[in-house]
Amino acid sequence: MKSVRNILGVSALLLAVVVMASSCKKNKDATGVVKVLKDSVNFVTGDTVQVPAVLATVRFYLDKVGAEHIDTNIFTGTDGKATFVWFEDAIIQYDVQLGNFTDVENYIILEQGETVEKTVIVE
Repeated sequence: MKSVRNILGVSALLLAVVVMASSCKKNKDATGVVKVLKDSVNFVTGDTVQVPAVLATVRFYLDKVGAEHIDTNIFTGTDGKATFVWFEDAIIQYDVQLGNFTDVENYIILEQGETVEKTVIVE
């Protein structure tokens, strides 16, 4: 009889732990997207249009001591976008470089489950 009570007590304790663990708030990824555009001349009309800047370097980082693990360089794709995914809320700084153009010390405020998009125009 005593062993049945022990088994029931341990089972209840395990059930309580599982319920508490599953009810905890789960982190959802926070996503930052930097879109880099540059001017291009349309040779037919002579108009200037903005097109995606391919292979621009976007550096995402935290500017504080001990955050060296968050220092990532990402190249823009054919759509001119560099995407950074983080696992929690954060203020992430970013720099953009394309050729001689540099735009530094910008920031994105990331919140869990959301995507924030910024656009940088290369001059």
